[in-house]
Amino acid sequence: MESYKLKTKTGYEETWVVCSASNEVTQEILEAAEEVSEGWFGDSERVDWEEFFDRLEGTFLNDGTRLSLGDEYGLPSQEKIKRHIREYRR
Repeated sequence: MESYKLKTKTGYEETWVVCSASNEVTQEILEAAEEVSEGWFGDSERVDWEEFFDRLEGTFLNDGTRLSLGDEYGLPSQEKIKRHIREYRR
């Protein structure tokens, strides 16, 4: 995965990793997606995917990096996550 660094308003530097290819989606990312699904959409019949990915964006991963899902919707990584969540919610 590609990575980049951003400084927060307080001057702290964070490393973000960009997950855009389907083979970059790890079990950790799928588990974070499950948590978003349960926490924000657990009572809903449908998932608002734009809102879902907005909520998943920026998740802290175990190595201290933050997750970026790219600048556009419909990337292969997002489609893999959507398939996983659809199956998970059944």
